[in-house]
Amino acid sequence: MAEIYHLISIDADLTSVLPLFQPEGFTQWWAEDVFEEDGAVHLGFFNRATVYRLSEALDVEYREAELMYPVTAWRCETGAEWSNTVLVFTPYGRPYVPDKWLGVLNGHPVLLCTVPAILKAVRFML
Repeated sequence: MAEIYHLISIDADLTSVLPLFQPEGFTQWWAEDVFEEDGAVHLGFFNRATVYRLSEALDVEYREAELMYPVTAWRCETGAEWSNTVLVFTPYGRPYVPDKWLGVLNGHPVLLCTVPAILKAVRFML
């Protein structure tokens, strides 16, 4: 299994970025075709030739005591490569950015996107 980590420096206030990790925000960066059905969020790609079903991963606890912003986690329930993986979005803002990242990020708030375990590496990732 592979693990994915993306550390993204954000030149904006984190409160303006957090809605992007909710169903209504997914269309702004992830998938044009997003719909909710049966208590889940569906992301359609290639005219729905590929549809991923996501549910909120409420059972996943990735918070750290010093975080000021909420962690958002989504469990992918379908897809050969993504089934049973969890996508975790962890925002860090000042003064909560870990010291080890400050030099690289020039003091900007950051978003850490992680997929703790994915079945196999694929060509097109988040």
